[in-house]
Amino acid sequence: MDDRAGPWVEIADRVFTRRYRFNDQEIGVVLGDGEALVVDTRLSERQGREILDDLQEITRAPVTIVRAVMRRP
Repeated sequence: MDDRAGPWVEIADRVFTRRYRFNDQEIGVVLGDGEALVVDTRLSERQGREILDDLQEITRAPVTIVRAVMRRP
């Protein structure tokens, strides 16, 4: 089953979000001049790599900044 719940959505100029079904996660991306910032990397290396693969839909820029987000109960 595809974990993606929808496409990348541009919510502001060069700011995108995408929802993933697993844990109802929402990932953010900010595109800069030739680089990208990712907000949240999900829960595993495999899921992080999935984000990198999915980013190819909107940019070829390298991810140079990552902001990991952890929600605690």
